[in-house]
Amino acid sequence: MKNIILLCSFLLLFYSCGKELRDRELTQAEDVSYVTKAEFLLSGTIVRTGKFYSEKGFQSDDWFSPTMQYNQLLHGGERANNYMLYLNPPANWETEYKELLQYIDSGILWAGNENLPSSSAVFQILRVFVFSYITDRYGDIPYSEAMRGREGILFPKFDTQKSIYEDFFVRLDAAIQLLSTASDNLPTSYDLIYRGNKENWIRFANSLKLRLYFRSYDAFKKAGVDNASKIQSLATGGMLMNSNEHSASVLYLSTNDFAAWPNGPLRGGGTRDREFNKRKPSVALIDALKNHNDPRLTYWIAPAMAPIAPTAGSVSLTDAYGYKYSINAVAESDFTSDEIADYPVGNRAYVGSPVGPTGSSVTNLYGNVDTEGGFNNPRISNYGDIFKDNANTILRMVFMNADEVQFLLAEGAQRGWITGNADTYYKKGIELNCLRWAVSPGEITTYLAEPSIQLGSDQLNQIATQKWLALFTVSQEAYLDYRRTKLPRFIKENADASGMITASFPLRLRYPGDETANNNEQYKKALNGLEPASGSTEIDSQNSKMWLLQ
Repeated sequence: MKNIILLCSFLLLFYSCGKELRDRELTQAEDVSYVTKAEFLLSGTIVRTGKFYSEKGFQSDDWFSPTMQYNQLLHGGERANNYMLYLNPPANWETEYKELLQYIDSGILWAGNENLPSSSAVFQILRVFVFSYITDRYGDIPYSEAMRGREGILFPKFDTQKSIYEDFFVRLDAAIQLLSTASDNLPTSYDLIYRGNKENWIRFANSLKLRLYFRSYDAFKKAGVDNASKIQSLATGGMLMNSNEHSASVLYLSTNDFAAWPNGPLRGGGTRDREFNKRKPSVALIDALKNHNDPRLTYWIAPAMAPIAPTAGSVSLTDAYGYKYSINAVAESDFTSDEIADYPVGNRAYVGSPVGPTGSSVTNLYGNVDTEGGFNNPRISNYGDIFKDNANTILRMVFMNADEVQFLLAEGAQRGWITGNADTYYKKGIELNCLRWAVSPGEITTYLAEPSIQLGSDQLNQIATQKWLALFTVSQEAYLDYRRTKLPRFIKENADASGMITASFPLRLRYPGDETANNNEQYKKALNGLEPASGSTEIDSQNSKMWLLQ
């Protein structure tokens, strides 16, 4: 309890601090670097980073989850369903640079002042983690000169993405070396991820390196550098995440609104149900689960409340976590064939939202009359009620999970980058993800024997499909993975009824408006790092290619 009180106190302190964009450079860390200690910065940084990153991956953020077709929005922000949201740049990098990196850099400073090399190494890992989030979504970014306002650098240059990636690997290697050799201990109470276990931090650093090597493999190969041998060294080195105990994640708190799960009463407030109901699981997600007899269907998805069925009737259903639902089916005879042309009549439970349309075309689909002001459609499933809790042992702030690592290794083995059995890695990735969602051992055994998931002639697509499922609620990583591989194949670009593509898959986020206005000279230089889409003269576009994709 004492640790929770301390954590909440410092979170409130951090949350209240702040200045504007250029002041960010001038007053780097002034609010914290002289009034606190490295251990307090560590706990606050972990929660802030985990909260920011995780909430980009599920319902509270509308960039990546609808883009990756885990859900589709019924109303209010539904432009994300067909990629139109990417036409608008974010307002700023306030959270990424000031609320995260400022405290990370202050942590590095304080760890040096207090002679805590192991803590310094952890802050360096988190620094790479946050900067990789930014550059992977934008391209060239302020890096080497960022957060150096005390040195007079108010308008930092944008470093090339290639040089940033090269520095990532140097920093991660240095952090691993420090954690391996330094004699100081990590603060158990304030290390909210691993409780002072330095070996697990090394596994996290190595696993993050693996993710970044895969993401940059083709770009470095074109630049004359083949990183396959480094991927092989990581695969055989024995220090990657290979169990869920190695995963980097933090529990949400049921006692603090800042650190509670975003859909729970503490965070959601009076609009919680409306916001929850308008983000429906997509037909792509539900069909992927149904088509493989995947047990996670009943763990993740709630039944439709008023489905269309051959005959009307009421039934009750209890999901895998014990949450109960009342289903009031409506008779098929009440509708015309046009109204229910695409509806899975006869399946009273799980019905996904169509992918791509926006506005009332989805809200009022299938004869829906209970729209709650346009924010619900009871003919279509919701996510399960577990996702409405304030906290739960299943719901975590995720940095990186062990299942992702196994799917990377499966892909590497299939591509010939590493030795090893792709099927072994693939099956372990499935097993770890199912265990993470508390799927029963019997269900896992049955699922691993399911004929439709056995690796066949289309192995990369099968691996990508299971990885896409494993990245459910981590859609920001699924986005980058699909952008890299264009797999799984069932993810389609938006098309109209004739099949014509109406919007291409967005390759990046546009630079924030505050940065283009306030650091315009450096911003214009950064545009040299982007390759416009074929036939386009617009450079800072969602369709331009950054170095990773050129």
